[in-house]
Amino acid sequence: MQRHSEPRPIDWRTHTLSQLQQRGLEECRNRLLSYPDFGLHECTDQNVDTLWNISWYAEEQPVPKLRSANELRGMVLANLPAELSLLSEEELEVIRYLLSGENEGGNAGMFHPIAVEHLVRRLWCSVRMEGGRAAVRLDMLVAIPLAMLLLSPAFQEIRNNVQSVYHALRNELDLFGSISEDEALSVLWTEALKGTPADSGVLARRWVRSSFDYVAGKPNLLVHEGMADPCGNISHLFDSERALAAYTDEDIARMTESAGDALEMMTAVLLGAVRGETTPEALATDLQVMACQGAPEEALREVLCANLLTSPTPNMLDTLRHLKTMSPCWGRFPVGIKE
Repeated sequence: MQRHSEPRPIDWRTHTLSQLQQRGLEECRNRLLSYPDFGLHECTDQNVDTLWNISWYAEEQPVPKLRSANELRGMVLANLPAELSLLSEEELEVIRYLLSGENEGGNAGMFHPIAVEHLVRRLWCSVRMEGGRAAVRLDMLVAIPLAMLLLSPAFQEIRNNVQSVYHALRNELDLFGSISEDEALSVLWTEALKGTPADSGVLARRWVRSSFDYVAGKPNLLVHEGMADPCGNISHLFDSERALAAYTDEDIARMTESAGDALEMMTAVLLGAVRGETTPEALATDLQVMACQGAPEEALREVLCANLLTSPTPNMLDTLRHLKTMSPCWGRFPVGIKE
């Protein structure tokens, strides 16, 4: 998802990872209800532009090259084998469910809304109101080909490699906060797509932009979804390629272990002390992501206090200071590593 500028100064109470994720889900649910309520097989030459305009194709090819519904159907079907390997886990869960239900449709509320939106934009699914609820339907034109492709050993091999790349990039974002889109595409191609049926630059870029938040620039940057204002800080975002070149494997392992241990400690001291609308794990993660962005201790304490049932204990405050010290510092070299 593309990120845009946030009003400044940043209010950390409303820009924690949890808050950003919640707003993103609410916005996505609202968008889903605005999409066309018909699918690829129902498309006609008269309304083909309606589907085109909400699709990934329109973003990737701003000037439409098709003139008929059959052309659009042909594009979607031609991409199925490659694109199936490049779905998120949440998207694949939706597809498997809809196939197992003989395409009777599923309550949109059952699924991750962003996954549903991505499938709608692929033109594989549509969302329509049925019996007072939003229902997700898998288009009949793609259902049988997808069911056959899911049984292919080649699909699973490519998918396993793609998922390994996803987790590696996620770990890199946790450490450095940002990655160049070009770097991510290079890793994806080298480690997962090279020489396979899924070797498509257009679909690879689609995978990157549907899997991670990003900021438009030269080059585009993938950013951690908890970054409060990536556009406002774009000139200070970290060059992770330079970082990885500077660090040894031991450095990376030590950084990861230290941050993980500090997060576990923070989570442990919060057990039984947080308000019902959050969890110890979620609050500890919010605080660590804030610390990675250099949030001042005062802001960290404010967010902590706002989510506790009582005043913070001295042990909580000591652990919070330790969390801030041991968390990676996005935009500069983490603690203990020399530039």
